[in-house]
Amino acid sequence: MIESDPFFYHQSTPKGKNYCSSSDHLRKGVAPNGSILRPAFLSRTRVSKTRVFHTCKTPAIRNQENKHAFLDPGGGRFSRAAPFTKKQKTSSNRTSPINLSALTVQIDDAGVGDLLHGVVVGVHRKETGEFHYDMIPVSFFQSPSFARKMYQKKATELALNLLSQMKLGENEEIEICSSFLFDETRPHLAEKYGKTRVKMSVITGDAQNNVETAYLDEIRNLGYEPIAERDDKRARSFFHMLKWVKNNPERLRYAKTGWPRLRRYINLPRKHDGPGSRR
Repeated sequence: MIESDPFFYHQSTPKGKNYCSSSDHLRKGVAPNGSILRPAFLSRTRVSKTRVFHTCKTPAIRNQENKHAFLDPGGGRFSRAAPFTKKQKTSSNRTSPINLSALTVQIDDAGVGDLLHGVVVGVHRKETGEFHYDMIPVSFFQSPSFARKMYQKKATELALNLLSQMKLGENEEIEICSSFLFDETRPHLAEKYGKTRVKMSVITGDAQNNVETAYLDEIRNLGYEPIAERDDKRARSFFHMLKWVKNNPERLRYAKTGWPRLRRYINLPRKHDGPGSRR
């Protein structure tokens, strides 16, 4: 039984350690004008050539510098399809000043133990709510890349890019998830930024919710609708995804076919990785 096998992962990983909870996904945000912001994944979707945008009844607040980024009510920024968070309540009408010398960014992943699609790597700043994410394509979890653990190199690359987008401060601390996905990323960041700044941590709260919501949004864009109790019933979620794949052989290119034990549940052709797949 190998470390990165999803079937081993489902049974032995404590809940909340490397997986994300979706229980808070239906939280509503409030824009500065008092209007209600709905989570992006509840809205209808239209697809462009380069990005996936989400159309809500109440328009989202866009960042003028980057039309693909969203401003959250608390002053943060979300890139791609991340959820909005509520503006923190204060005793006065003015927001308390942020201590720029005590900021912390958190790095987390979502989808690494799920059958469908690639894996979300996200970076969240605790104090401002700013969140950026990107995807490791599913091809990194198919042959021959999976056996070479190329997904770990890609995770490191994405983490560095996302930290650059966040404009990491000189003394800003970095908390990173203990997932095997970041086995190469953690020492690389420690060498680059210093061991005292980089800490392995159990990621919870908004950071965890953001990466999970991003992953759910991405798999919905494939046409798949996850089960409601996905977090509590991981095995049921796996077989639900597996059935969706079996219903249409063309969907096999969206699956993490590199998992060795997947052959117990589905007949995989010798060359099954979807040539040129960038999912």
